[in-house]
Amino acid sequence: MAALIVFGWGLTDGPFVDEYAYITQCYYADLFFGGDRNDPAWLDEPFAIDLQPIPKYLVGASFRAAHLRRPRRSDAFLWYQNAHTRFGPPEALTIARLPILAVGVAGVLAIFGCGLAIGGRWTAALAGLLLIADPLYRLHAHRAMSDVPCEAFTIGSFGLALVGLSSLGTNRGLRSGILWMAMAGIASGLAIDCKLNGLLGPMVIASWSGLLMIAPGSGWRMRRRIVAVGVAAVATMLVTLMYFNPTYTCRPRVPITQPEFVSRAQEPPWARFRRMVQFRLSTAEEQRKMEKFDRDVVRGPAEKAAVFAVQGFGRFGPLGPSASNSEVRYDASQDWGTVFWWPIVILGVVRAGRIGRRQIQEGHPPTAWALLVWAAIAWAVVAAYLPLAWDRYFLPIQAPNALLGALALAGLLERRKRKEVID
Repeated sequence: MAALIVFGWGLTDGPFVDEYAYITQCYYADLFFGGDRNDPAWLDEPFAIDLQPIPKYLVGASFRAAHLRRPRRSDAFLWYQNAHTRFGPPEALTIARLPILAVGVAGVLAIFGCGLAIGGRWTAALAGLLLIADPLYRLHAHRAMSDVPCEAFTIGSFGLALVGLSSLGTNRGLRSGILWMAMAGIASGLAIDCKLNGLLGPMVIASWSGLLMIAPGSGWRMRRRIVAVGVAAVATMLVTLMYFNPTYTCRPRVPITQPEFVSRAQEPPWARFRRMVQFRLSTAEEQRKMEKFDRDVVRGPAEKAAVFAVQGFGRFGPLGPSASNSEVRYDASQDWGTVFWWPIVILGVVRAGRIGRRQIQEGHPPTAWALLVWAAIAWAVVAAYLPLAWDRYFLPIQAPNALLGALALAGLLERRKRKEVID
């Protein structure tokens, strides 16, 4: 309820320019829900390969429920020609934001589940509150874009994977593990179909599986189970990925006259996925070269590390301002929170290490170490990639940071309670 109220408070905020990119492409929802999986539009560039489809389905479904006119390809083309183009009546933006808000709330529930698996109820509750307080997650939870849906499904996949891998030691471990990991694969596939950032999900889950395989006490029986549930997760992820995005499998049934279109229609799914990745990388590189974004460009490893450390944990951490100015690279009035947030997160890292060691000693899966793996991979990917100092690039680190901060704060609360009992 708290998440719904906080996120809903921003529903009437002014529009962000990229929201209308998704709104003007929500006609893809009509194709998907109508079962037209071989329409040439699924191979249309740049629309089909620039933005992943799940957010467009959510916006389109919301438009259908509100009986609003859906856009056409010409409307999407106008947005790419002029990014300030808007579509629909004034209330269209609010209607487009409603399903994103709902998915954002689901992300808070997902991080609560992760907290339960890692540190218990206090950790779960604090992690949820920290994610709600996070200005970056809170901002994108009411924007009709892909960022928060991707994060919510990614966090959900991690929660499901934690349960699945943790259940392998029980009597019905294999059957239960396959079920939970299959659902984790579905959530991971949905995350990738929201935004390619969702690829972080399978990277982390694969690393968790490797960690569990080399953990003390993992015999051949356990390792075979880990392989089996891993296969289930990969299979459901790939099926989900291709089912919800017909761009991978589309075979148009109408005559095609353009040579480049014919070439795309003959590509296998993996080649189409590679085309999407290449398009996103080239787009980021083109943005780096634009004069209007020159002050946002992050150059070299040292500058990336500095921006990551200051902005990622300062203005975009839970102590950051509700409205940030990305044009100012380093700003004490926006980034002062890093002085407090970094030590809390580091304390969470230390406590996660201790809890994981205790879990191993007690014969339990090291779920706390899994959090460390999640944070390490998210930090490394964001700090290494970071082409521009834009807020959305820092979103993948906020959930693991919230969990680490929650572990630290929960530990301090428990210590205080023990001291009061002793006194």
